[in-house]
Amino acid sequence: MFILTSSKSDFIKFIIVLFFCVVPLYTKATVQYQFTTSHYSFTADNTDDLLNKIKVQGPKYGDRNSWALINWDLNTEYHFSSNDNGCTLITDKIMIKAEVTLPLWENIEHTTQTIQHWWQEFYNFIETHENNHFNNVYQIATALEKKLAQLQPAPSCKQAKQNYLDLKHQQLDILMVLDKTLDKKAQQLFFSSEKLFSPLKQGTKIFFESGGMSSYIGI
Repeated sequence: MFILTSSKSDFIKFIIVLFFCVVPLYTKATVQYQFTTSHYSFTADNTDDLLNKIKVQGPKYGDRNSWALINWDLNTEYHFSSNDNGCTLITDKIMIKAEVTLPLWENIEHTTQTIQHWWQEFYNFIETHENNHFNNVYQIATALEKKLAQLQPAPSCKQAKQNYLDLKHQQLDILMVLDKTLDKKAQQLFFSSEKLFSPLKQGTKIFFESGGMSSYIGI
């Protein structure tokens, strides 16, 4: 099993932040992923100005602007094998493609030390939240891979494909539950007494929502 050490993980994150590069393709069994991080840039003099900039420049999710956004896709490559026992769907590869969009406060160094410290904490929070959504997708992809390997031969290849589609839909339903739970916990944390969120609480709402192969932190 290939495991990223802490130093390797930090290095990959460093490359992404500086160059907005696509993380190289990694493989674990037949599950592969391509994870891209990009940033939208803005300048702001304080947190009030920050909120106004996010409302205008933040990435769109439907008709809402957002602090951060992840879009993902989950595709399965497969082929069929037939014999006297029936038709079996054989998985060649499961591919996840994900893109996270995060804010980049360009002139943060010209704000107060208090704001700079708060922004780093808040940025880490939203980045971790979106990355956790990706982790949910990866968890479901690995579960799908294992369940596909356990499928019995079907009377026909048409039925084998339908069995695959039913199984994939079941796993995506589980993913939705995982994402909704993650969003609910984040929402509760925001409305708690954490000092991390105090600069934004005055009349500000944040929405943590998921659906349609996307998750976002709206404003």
